Amino acid sequence: MDVCHTSQVARDATVIVVPYSDSRQSHLRTWCSRVIPRLEDGGGPFVVVIARQVGCRLPFNRGLVLVAAVLGVGPLDPGQRVVFWDVDLVPSADICAAIVDREPWGRHRVVNFSQPGFRRYDDSDHTFAGGILGMTVQTLVESGGPPITIFGWGSEDDAFSHRLRHERGADVQRIAHADEPDLGIRDVDVEDLEDIPTAREKIDHLREHNAIAPDRRKQRLADETCFMQGKSNLVYCKELLKNGTISVAVHKTDRDFYRVDVAPVTMQVPDNARSSGIKRHRSIQHPPPRRAPQRTKPCRLFSSPW
Repeated sequence: MDVCHTSQVARDATVIVVPYSDSRQSHLRTWCSRVIPRLEDGGGPFVVVIARQVGCRLPFNRGLVLVAAVLGVGPLDPGQRVVFWDVDLVPSADICAAIVDREPWGRHRVVNFSQPGFRRYDDSDHTFAGGILGMTVQTLVESGGPPITIFGWGSEDDAFSHRLRHERGADVQRIAHADEPDLGIRDVDVEDLEDIPTAREKIDHLREHNAIAPDRRKQRLADETCFMQGKSNLVYCKELLKNGTISVAVHKTDRDFYRVDVAPVTMQVPDNARSSGIKRHRSIQHPPPRRAPQRTKPCRLFSSPW
């Protein structure tokens, strides 16, 4: 797939990317029936991109499907707004309207619209990069994007937060919340369709279903190392697309909807931790990919992946 020539997304549209696995069908139906009308009432242009992991049975890789979907519907304008939106979160009509509003999001470069309404996580430090996270394409590119090698849930949002806030990345320092006065959002309530009230209960739930990455902290530190070496996950994902390690298929559906199917064709998870992350390059060599592996070269984080 040529990721440089697939997009018909309007430059003024807010691009909403929803990471999705087929086990979340009921959540997606609820999300579409309740969130889409609220976005339409907001009045601003938007597109919805369902980022779906398909192919071989591997644990879900949230970072991979998000990054691959952004590449798949690109190229996007640097000033365009992108929102990574978990499918189990249904925010108030006020929040939905603010997300697609034609006006800028105040003075903020990154806004977590799920905070403080999504009460599972305490984000008093303004560092949480999960839930419903909005930013400009330029900010996303400067950060290098979330890690794409963590199979299973856990720590990908921490690694992304580090990239966003570090001075060598996007240098955001503080992730804004929906209750910032200049955003003008009165109702900051967010409904959690999973109905799991605490972070500890969420982790226990993931462990019970063998869905958590057991070496998530190690993988987060590995991504931080790559970050300090000047490596972008967006550029790395494009390299994996080029050499056939992953494949992406973009489907335009009714209205302004895209479904992006992301298949990790030859990416592998270690046998001793089937729900853990992988290391760069070694995953391309075992088993051999369809084409000769290409070693990732250090790149400036603000280099455009398109």
